[in-house]
Amino acid sequence: QINDGYYRLYVTSHSIKVDTRLKSVSTDLASLPLGDHTGNVCLRITSDGLIYHFLYSLDGRNYKELTQQNCALVSTEVVGGFTGVTLGMFVEGSATTD
Repeated sequence: QINDGYYRLYVTSHSIKVDTRLKSVSTDLASLPLGDHTGNVCLRITSDGLIYHFLYSLDGRNYKELTQQNCALVSTEVVGGFTGVTLGMFVEGSATTD
């Protein structure tokens, strides 16, 4: 419903990143350089109801936590005008494969 309360886990050509936007303030939370890694990157978000865990895997099997963040920070009470948590995936840009 609004764009002022979200966490974002994403991959750029050079890194894996987590950022947030809360009450019109954008903040970079974590970044991991990919170095010379050219393979797939798998992303995962889990939650225990209190904390979101942002994880990644470079081999598709072994996940490592990049950061964890408080679920309450994107709640109705903090952000306002909110209809509940929605997790979604999207791809933006282009890529080539061999």
